[in-house]
Amino acid sequence: MITKHRLDTRAKALIKEYSNRGFNYQTVVRLKNREQYNPSYMTYLASYNSKMDISYIDRIMDNLVSRRKGIEYACAFLEPDDEYNNHLHVAWYSSLSLNRKQIAKAMNTRVSNLREVLPIDGKEQAIDYFTKRLYSVGTYNNFYG
Repeated sequence: MITKHRLDTRAKALIKEYSNRGFNYQTVVRLKNREQYNPSYMTYLASYNSKMDISYIDRIMDNLVSRRKGIEYACAFLEPDDEYNNHLHVAWYSSLSLNRKQIAKAMNTRVSNLREVLPIDGKEQAIDYFTKRLYSVGTYNNFYG
């Protein structure tokens, strides 16, 4: 049986390792109904079943790293909202500043599925936030590079 202490130790080690990678940009991916989409910086929960599965996450993340020049590596952290909805925190290292449209095109997903693309200030705090539910039911994380 894995104790809470061992999980905390694993989470801290992962946060430290990912923080040292130098991720400099991030966004959130959330699937939703089109009619619920408002301004580019806002996302809302879909009314029913807008969950991403692992195969979808791996596909869009592999696309991001392989199709978009300038992105050397990325990581993804799936976080559940409730039993019907989840969202994905995405962080990457890029020598280029990219916008939502460029990221969505590389991922092969709708622009409306992405929140704003933001630079990461305070890498360790950002990764700590992305992993806040690490090892909970319904979570997933992976490194792509």
